[in-house]
Amino acid sequence: MTSAKYARALASRVEEAHTQWGRAKIFDHDPELRDRFISQMSFALQEKVVLYVTVENDEEASTIDALAFTETSVVWTNYEKANDQIETWVMNRDQIEEIVLTGAPNYLSGSSNEDALVKARIVIAGMNFKLPGDEQASSANFAELATFLSKLLP
Repeated sequence: MTSAKYARALASRVEEAHTQWGRAKIFDHDPELRDRFISQMSFALQEKVVLYVTVENDEEASTIDALAFTETSVVWTNYEKANDQIETWVMNRDQIEEIVLTGAPNYLSGSSNEDALVKARIVIAGMNFKLPGDEQASSANFAELATFLSKLLP
């Protein structure tokens, strides 16, 4: 059974991953939507240790997606305003079909902000996701991605 404590910890983790999570316009029409989104994701995670979280907020399309990776699974929670429905998929990490690096540090340049250059596209069960989710990812989320990808790559 998922606890409120776990859900609050997940909410903090998502907030830390995305600079606009707390101000995303998609949540304006329903004050409880953000809490329901996190609660549904928490239920699907069943209090597993989350290794990495990413968020993609598309204001234009009125959608928001969050992915949470654990040792064995990937939980994808999606909300589309047009359907007014939160949906969550629980996928086995074995369903990761490919990881495409779309950005990496230039180790020879001596840049001090190399983690911010790490970007990837990941295909899970035929669906494409960006890591980190969008341009509003926090600097901490970029740094986590650099570490997480090193564990995810074969």
